[in-house]
Amino acid sequence: MKIKNTEIPGVGLRNIKTSIAVLLSFLVFRLIGRDYPIYACIAAVICTKDTFQNSFEISRDRLVGTLVGGVIGAFFLKIIANTGSGISFEFIASFGIVVVIYLCNLINEKGSVSLACVVYLLILMNFKNSDSVAPYAYAFNRIVDTTVGIVISLLVNRYFFPLKQLPEKEEGSS
Repeated sequence: MKIKNTEIPGVGLRNIKTSIAVLLSFLVFRLIGRDYPIYACIAAVICTKDTFQNSFEISRDRLVGTLVGGVIGAFFLKIIANTGSGISFEFIASFGIVVVIYLCNLINEKGSVSLACVVYLLILMNFKNSDSVAPYAYAFNRIVDTTVGIVISLLVNRYFFPLKQLPEKEEGSS
């Protein structure tokens, strides 16, 4: 039996930048007294790409999705609070998903739909399983954490290990 020689892949610059962004997320939140900035770290991992432009595009989708899901979630929490038990929680949750998807499509943010739906549902689930303040705190913290993680990711991608510019070819040279 013959075993193939397999190369172990190198760490790579993107992995190093991602690790730095996650570390900085932990440090920033530690400075303000929060130990586990999970959504900042997730944003740092997802949004640190090979180029600044790629990081910017995914960051924009992530931020818009978090904002849309958070705002629509908070709005629907008010509806739930004001209707009492008149309308079923499941109906409101399902109808809200339609609103979230419609709004993302209306503002031409199709890349934000998935995260907007997840944030919206998590806000409603927090409401269903806790006191009346927790879902609003979750929405606010999710938006803040994600924004901080995105900013850190963009800064790391922009200023740590920037790509070297290739010299431009002169006209007429091959």
